[in-house]
Amino acid sequence: MPALSLGPFVDVGCGENGVTTSESLDGLRAAGFSGPVWAVETVPSRLPNHEDITCSSELPPTAGVVRAMNVLRQYHPSDCEAALKQWAAVLCDGGHLLEGTTDKHGHIACFFDLGSVPYLVFATTFEKGFGPWMFRDYLPQLWRRSVLPGTDLFAFFELWHSHYVISREVCSLSERFRRSSQSLADARLGAEVSKLPSGMCFRVPLNWSADRSLALSLSPETI
Repeated sequence: MPALSLGPFVDVGCGENGVTTSESLDGLRAAGFSGPVWAVETVPSRLPNHEDITCSSELPPTAGVVRAMNVLRQYHPSDCEAALKQWAAVLCDGGHLLEGTTDKHGHIACFFDLGSVPYLVFATTFEKGFGPWMFRDYLPQLWRRSVLPGTDLFAFFELWHSHYVISREVCSLSERFRRSSQSLADARLGAEVSKLPSGMCFRVPLNWSADRSLALSLSPETI
């Protein structure tokens, strides 16, 4: 990710004993990133004990990437926007804010990737099977309770599911994901389907104002 060259990688809410930050450090170093890694956590006992990780209860002044997974899960949706604005405020130009939800083992995830081109990202290893509606419970907390009939989110899931139903003629879960997502991506400006080391992801473009006011919505082209 080019944003990593702009400033530190910041992990907000670093997991029990800092496990998520430590695992991130290993992955980043394996990928050739030698820059600073921060763990930001308000509970000191959860901070990692690692000489290559800067531990703090406060955000750094600037960051290339801020990741906050499963941090807002217990927040009321009305409180989420303030947290997102706070994290986005430290991003360098061209930086990325990754915020959303995963299961305990990282087999399924849904998160905002808020950068110069913002996306809602759906990713899975298929350990939990696959169907578009399974992602509803993993949406970022800001939107998790907003998938209601008549909304853009509901229409998006309905449309993805309709493509999924057509793809069920194939046995492979990964192929069902690829076909249903790609069918949607082919007709929707900016959507992307790609392979991961142990799964696949579907990136759907969002509207997000340049001043990071977080007036988030699915792009009209997505529906």
